[in-house]
Amino acid sequence: MQDIKSATLNLNQSLTNAAATTLGVPFCISQLSVSDKYSWAAQPTGTVTTVTMTLMGSLDGVFWYILDTMVQTDTAGANGTGWQTTATANYAAGELRWLANKQVNFLRIDLTVISGGGSVNAQFSTFESDR
Repeated sequence: MQDIKSATLNLNQSLTNAAATTLGVPFCISQLSVSDKYSWAAQPTGTVTTVTMTLMGSLDGVFWYILDTMVQTDTAGANGTGWQTTATANYAAGELRWLANKQVNFLRIDLTVISGGGSVNAQFSTFESDR
């Protein structure tokens, strides 16, 4: 039998019902985790047709840097059923992305483009393991 290691997951809501471009809520993740592994997800609601978001990281909470970018476009026509992304296959529920080897003390998600109607929710998690 394979040895199973313990892991913890911290979920942090950075954008809630964001209907216009905005800076997401920042979190001090150095208090949550010593990890350099993150996942982040976005779920469009309503009739959103295009969304661009960035996962931003910071060492000091003042100067922010782009760690990853997500672009989603609804090719089926403003109903969330035909979402396509720049990096991976995506389903109507949104997109989940993974990032590693970028250790920072703060994370936030910034909504840089939104078109159509509706809003976006976005969250990130840190992952740590005792491996």
